[in-house]
Amino acid sequence: MIDEYHLNKKDISDRVYSIFQKFDMLSIINKREPFIDDYSRFIAKLIRASMLPDAKIVIDRPSLMMPNRDNLNFIYKSIDLIEFKEIYILIYDWEVGKYGL
Repeated sequence: MIDEYHLNKKDISDRVYSIFQKFDMLSIINKREPFIDDYSRFIAKLIRASMLPDAKIVIDRPSLMMPNRDNLNFIYKSIDLIEFKEIYILIYDWEVGKYGL
């Protein structure tokens, strides 16, 4: 997903490191997906998506990604740490009660 033809590996590595540092998630930077929790997986996917220029982010049914969360504050805080031009959070009727909307 990262445009490796326009950025050298050092630039990519520095950028990824700094974003993970913003989230205080350096402990997962070298871990594989099966070895991280749901929240860390969400953050890693968000960071990966942020590497694309002018990324449009769609978060579909966050309660499926992180069933133990009872509100959307974690998503809003995460979005504030990375600048996106467009972001959509899809919540279906049957999920409204879960988030108190």
